[in-house]
Amino acid sequence: MKQIKTLGWLVVAAALTTTFAACSNDDNDTPDTPAAPAKSITITVGAGITDDNATRSAITTEGTSRTLTFTTGDKLFVRASYGTAANDDSDCYEHVLSGYLTMVGSPSADGKRASFTGDLEQWDRGDKDAEGNYTYTKAASITVSVGDDPLSAEVTYATLVHKNAVKDTDYDDEDWRILFKYDVLASDVNTLMTKNLEIVTTVYDSKSFKFNESISPTLPILNCTISGLTNNATYNVTYTYANSITGVKVDSYSLTSTVTANENGTATFAFFGMYQEGENYSHTLTFENINDNSDTKTVTIGTRDLSSYKTKVLNVTRTAN
Repeated sequence: MKQIKTLGWLVVAAALTTTFAACSNDDNDTPDTPAAPAKSITITVGAGITDDNATRSAITTEGTSRTLTFTTGDKLFVRASYGTAANDDSDCYEHVLSGYLTMVGSPSADGKRASFTGDLEQWDRGDKDAEGNYTYTKAASITVSVGDDPLSAEVTYATLVHKNAVKDTDYDDEDWRILFKYDVLASDVNTLMTKNLEIVTTVYDSKSFKFNESISPTLPILNCTISGLTNNATYNVTYTYANSITGVKVDSYSLTSTVTANENGTATFAFFGMYQEGENYSHTLTFENINDNSDTKTVTIGTRDLSSYKTKVLNVTRTAN
């Protein structure tokens, strides 16, 4: 469920610093040894965020709004696409330059600006796997022509990676790209924002040298306090949203972590809610006791258009039955 909003990410520098192992001697007639292909490209970029509602790495909840900043140790995952996109998947180009960039020092005092540096490696598109997804193989060297700006490709993304995020647990890492996980559950809002990886994903504009579009930082967060559960019991949780008029299920999925009720039968947790602009969905949670199949409880969150809670936190207090 991807939404678009504008951010002010300014690239301070994108320096091509590949190193070649070559031999040259002007004092004799020995031919020059051809330069060895570069295995990676090192870039350094700066980023600044001016939109206070943009979803970033650290989070402060003020009322229902989310105000966030860079934190020391955060990373950027950069993916620059070259060549032509596959006819059936516009996200899969012939070649990709990608890699993690680490923060240089600390962010600015207000947490809105930081610099990042690191190496990009080339990945080449191959055939589809058994599930119909394109595979990518790491190239032995950089073969695409990057010019003066490696980020000036057909499409370039930069995704903010929280310093505490764990690959393949809190987000999916496919080496050549990283993917957002909608089904992450956490004990509270702050922890949820460290687990979700598509916190800020931006599109690079080579003309203005800015990452100026943000994709999917806007999903509403449901901050839940649920009573009426069995004391000290641990539950799997399924989130379902349905058409409020027809009752037809739009989608449902199990959240990634279990929740445990306290000695009073109350559990607190946070997760990302789904929405469609202008649609009133019916939102429901189902709790299944992992140790007692007969202990299944339901919570009706309600019928509402969660698009009004984009970039916000919706506090939900309900009793299970």
